[in-house]
Amino acid sequence: AGVFVSMFDVMRLFELQSGWFWQNIVARMLLSVVPMTWLDAANLGALDMDGPGAVLGIFGLRASYSTLATPSLWVGAAAGVAMLLAAVRLRRWRDEG
Repeated sequence: AGVFVSMFDVMRLFELQSGWFWQNIVARMLLSVVPMTWLDAANLGALDMDGPGAVLGIFGLRASYSTLATPSLWVGAAAGVAMLLAAVRLRRWRDEG
């Protein structure tokens, strides 16, 4: 899908670059099984890494809880709940015949 979007400039219909699709769709699908990929790589480059304490600050409890304030987390959770409800509803009224 990423190659198709890049070749045919499909994202220009939405006034976006094809890089957005690669970063937000393809990379999330491929990296979602790797722990701690919710960290924003752009913000990690701006951090001052003075030693082990700085690394522990990135992976600490405060950074984990700050993720709960991001809208993308709640949109993803709502989409997951909607898909679960749709699956239960469709399975309940399936045709056995």
